[in-house]
Amino acid sequence: MASNRNPKNLREFIEKSKLDVEEINLTSRNEFEESLKNLKNLSQEEKSEIGMLKTRIDEQSRLIMILKQRGDEYIRKNSALEKLNQELNEKKDELEKECHESNYKYKSLLDKFDYLAENHEELIKIKDEYKSKNVELTMKYVQLLDKMKNVPDEEAFKLEKNALNDKINHLSELYNGYEVKLTSLKIENENFENKLKEEMTKTEHLNKELSALIENNNELKNKNKDLIEYLEKLKEENRLSNENSSKRIDELVKRNNEIELVCENLKKEKLTIQENHANLEKSYRILHQELIKVRDSFNKDVLHDELEEANRKYSDLQKQFNAYKNYTNGLLEKEKELNNKLRFMIS
Repeated sequence: MASNRNPKNLREFIEKSKLDVEEINLTSRNEFEESLKNLKNLSQEEKSEIGMLKTRIDEQSRLIMILKQRGDEYIRKNSALEKLNQELNEKKDELEKECHESNYKYKSLLDKFDYLAENHEELIKIKDEYKSKNVELTMKYVQLLDKMKNVPDEEAFKLEKNALNDKINHLSELYNGYEVKLTSLKIENENFENKLKEEMTKTEHLNKELSALIENNNELKNKNKDLIEYLEKLKEENRLSNENSSKRIDELVKRNNEIELVCENLKKEKLTIQENHANLEKSYRILHQELIKVRDSFNKDVLHDELEEANRKYSDLQKQFNAYKNYTNGLLEKEKELNNKLRFMIS
């Protein structure tokens, strides 16, 4: 069954498709602007390194979903255009079939019209011929009447007169029959002419409609081709974006795990340093107390040696503390460097 879409409906459908594509693009831009606004309005906690990383991962996930929705929307639009193109091709085939049938009917009617016109001319010739013969017989009849006036045999004259009258009546009947047949053929010829004109008008209308449909179909094919190319390009961009986003998400997750591991190590190292520092202070206090206790029980030289030994131990502990402090600062510098790299990757 043929589609009920006309060229006007096709143009409206194409314009609607363009508006839908613009609406999708506008929606995507609005969603992107809204995401950017939300990113600017992050809280202090979200602005931290780990919070920003998680927020960025969520933004990437939403962006992937937006791109997927746009791809699905373009696929639906392309399917609708392909269905419309198929309906147009069916309508085109049906119109071509109707046009072919109309041309065949037109040719048949034209042949029949030529045949009737030829028969009409033949009948006119026969009619003229019978008119001539009728005139000729009438003249002969008049001549015979003149001759019979001089003939004494009335019986023979009557017989010949009756024969001539019968012949004249027969010719008149033939003439009337041909006259009726000629009138019927004229009426039939007029009907065929009217029908032929209607078929010609219908054929011309179908040809115009077919030409308009072919032109619209070609225009739609070109637009459909452009849309398919744009859709393929968008699919490729979406695929690359998904791949890049997946890679970046994996890398960000890996970096996040590394940062969490570094943070845990930093916490452990900090606790270790705090414990060492506390032990160092405790040892220093114990040593100081012991020095006070043994100050009176040992001589000055022994106390001096023990004091130097204690100072040496304190110096060693101070060096260990400074080493731990430098190591911690190095870890903090590495953490800052990783954060800077993450910021660069996110931007």
